[in-house]
Amino acid sequence: MAPFKQKKWEDFVSSAQEECPSITEKDLTKLAGVLANLELAESKYKLITQLHALDSTQLDELHKILYDWSIDIAKEVLDELKVRIKLLDELKTRVIDENTDEVHELQPLFHQGLWIFGPEYETIEFTSNEGMTNVIRKLFGIGQKGSRNRPDFVIIPDGSVGTYYYPTYDEHAAELGVARLAAISGDPIFL
Repeated sequence: MAPFKQKKWEDFVSSAQEECPSITEKDLTKLAGVLANLELAESKYKLITQLHALDSTQLDELHKILYDWSIDIAKEVLDELKVRIKLLDELKTRVIDENTDEVHELQPLFHQGLWIFGPEYETIEFTSNEGMTNVIRKLFGIGQKGSRNRPDFVIIPDGSVGTYYYPTYDEHAAELGVARLAAISGDPIFL
């Protein structure tokens, strides 16, 4: 390290020790490692600016988040939320537009957002808005053409189907009936 840079580093360490009397030598070493990683990062020292803008309570909250979640998992969850919020915004726009083409514009959005209807619809075995030709190809693996009709249900002969529901209740906790109904197949089912 050049003498000028070494002097600058020594001044920084002295300043950190004065302003943060509880910092240990081990923590100073970790801080040096963080700064070295920031130097290598594409964003350089912008993270320091973001951390500097937080108050002590927010820093504690950030610590809790990083304690409970890895950066990779947090990013994956936040990316998924971003995609879902964008999809909901797109659906909101398309649903109220009377010029929206249901088959070509709206149905693909619903297909991407099956989670909207509940977790029972979020499966790779569930498809929507499929013509009979696609159903035949997927179920039987053959290239035979089917009608252009879009079936509500297709269940193979040796498959099993069960219905499950969530009840609805009145203000006295008495069951009123079915709030939600799902047909679940042990084998591929196409809706």
